[in-house]
Amino acid sequence: MLKQLLLLLLLSSVLFAVQINHEKLNYILSSQPIILNTDLNDIAIVSIDKVEVYYRGDNDSNYSSTQMSNVAGQKFNLVMTPILNDSIQFYYYFKVTATDGSFYTLPQFYPQDSPFVADIKKSESDPQVKLINPLNKSFIDDATPVILISYEDPFSILDLSTISLKVDGRDVTNEATIYKKFLNYIPNNSLGEEQHTIEFTIKDVNKKEYIINSSFTYQPKKPKLIDYKGSEQLVVDMYNTDKDASVKS
Repeated sequence: MLKQLLLLLLLSSVLFAVQINHEKLNYILSSQPIILNTDLNDIAIVSIDKVEVYYRGDNDSNYSSTQMSNVAGQKFNLVMTPILNDSIQFYYYFKVTATDGSFYTLPQFYPQDSPFVADIKKSESDPQVKLINPLNKSFIDDATPVILISYEDPFSILDLSTISLKVDGRDVTNEATIYKKFLNYIPNNSLGEEQHTIEFTIKDVNKKEYIINSSFTYQPKKPKLIDYKGSEQLVVDMYNTDKDASVKS
């Protein structure tokens, strides 16, 4: 019975997942309007009440929302210029509400906690400095995690000699391994069961500073949200997206 229920849920998820199409934004420019498009494949438009975008900057606590316009058939569009309060990332997700009151979202599961994420850049040539691991505000069960930071620099304007890495306030730059496009660091000793911080900075040739301030929590055994003690076991667990660098002129 459990197998059948899980299979039904999986099939319904896959079916709806292909009905709402959206090409994720990798980044937006702070000086230009944001253009969002979505396509409601195989959904009868007459049964749709509204299609909305919920959005916020990473410095904002709450999501705002605005309604998309039906431009042709099942295609919806939105052009907006939101106030993002010096944010470095743009979070957003879609909500489709039917005339009977039911609604669906994309991303499909926990969209407020796992939204689409686009970097906010001042120009096309800005380098991207990104924390790959551990994810910002994540819970990990590894006492000596690999801290991995990448820096995409198409115009070679970053000065690697200015790199600084601090973990829990301690400068560990000399203990890290620095490569042309990424840095990795593994703590020499096991971390305590608590929240830990990462501070990373790098400057470009114009002395502009790119900053990452992030945190993660070491928790040896994270509680399972669903734990079925039988012939089948299902564990559901989701974490937030990564954290990119802020830019300081």
